Amino acid sequence: MIPHSRPSIAPSDIAAVASTLKEGMIGEGERTAELERTIAAAHGVAGAVACGSGCQALWLALGALGIGSGDEVILPGYLCPEVSETIRRIGASPVAVDVGTDWHLDADRAARGKTSRSAAVIAPRLFGHARDFSDLRRLGLPIIEDWAQFAHPEPQRLAPTVGDIVFLSFEATKVLTAGEGGLAFTTDLRLLARMRRAKRIGATAVRFNLTPLSDLQAALAVAQWRRLPAMLARRRILAGRYLHAIQDLPGIVAPSDDFLSRATHFRLPLRLDLRSMAEGDRMMARFAAAGVAVRRPVAALLAPARAVPTAARLLRQTLSLPLYPALSDADQGKVIAAARSILAGRQPFDGA
Repeated sequence: MIPHSRPSIAPSDIAAVASTLKEGMIGEGERTAELERTIAAAHGVAGAVACGSGCQALWLALGALGIGSGDEVILPGYLCPEVSETIRRIGASPVAVDVGTDWHLDADRAARGKTSRSAAVIAPRLFGHARDFSDLRRLGLPIIEDWAQFAHPEPQRLAPTVGDIVFLSFEATKVLTAGEGGLAFTTDLRLLARMRRAKRIGATAVRFNLTPLSDLQAALAVAQWRRLPAMLARRRILAGRYLHAIQDLPGIVAPSDDFLSRATHFRLPLRLDLRSMAEGDRMMARFAAAGVAVRRPVAALLAPARAVPTAARLLRQTLSLPLYPALSDADQGKVIAAARSILAGRQPFDGA
């Protein structure tokens, strides 16, 4: 079975971890600090705080903004559930709003979800697409940008960074991996200090710690950062091959040229004329029978379908093919052959 995603590990990654092991420091130490400095310098910000997961990084961001019990946080209804659950864990309430046809948070819909209790808005760069969220500033709320699926050495070339705080995930299959882990960065020194304090809380006799990012994980992340341009180039090549091979199939709507020009190709979302979730399940089963793991990028909505109708339609229609730097040309050829066989003969689809 060709997996839907898998990490890209190079000899230089292994050497970086081995070198850290030889140094004898495998907890949080200098390698973790190096990762924080590297990310902060690349993004021109005041500093960064590394931690044990992307959810913990979001937890730090919410806490630094003073968000807690009684507050509401606006987020798109088309998103993984970990984000909404983290909001609940801090005592606030997630308010899921509908999205645009590009899968992303829509400012007009976000404005309709704003109330007197709204304390922040979370804007994810889904599928590695660097959408410009400048229009969210008119909400007058702090913005947290979710880069769990995005990493780029020069992100400002793709779109402006508008978040008061940005958080990343280093989970195993992400664009930049440490096996697991997360990081938050900001231009605001006060927010940075709050996140650093929250990471080490000594309010009681039993010291509480968020899970740290170890030097072993950080060494892998730094090594991956150095390879990031090459990994992104490989993703771009794979995405281009897919589009060239399937663009003549009438039953598919591929992302727009604008979407692709700003993408790091974490996922290549394809829309098909799937009338029900069950039909999508049958489609994925046909790919599985051909030895290819095809998935829905998001498994479920964060709000009832009637409240987020565009998100509901996208959830039903959107599938993604395997796309990651470790995907070989031969395996991609097998995926393309399966896709052309399974998707051939479908009725024309305009994305409606």
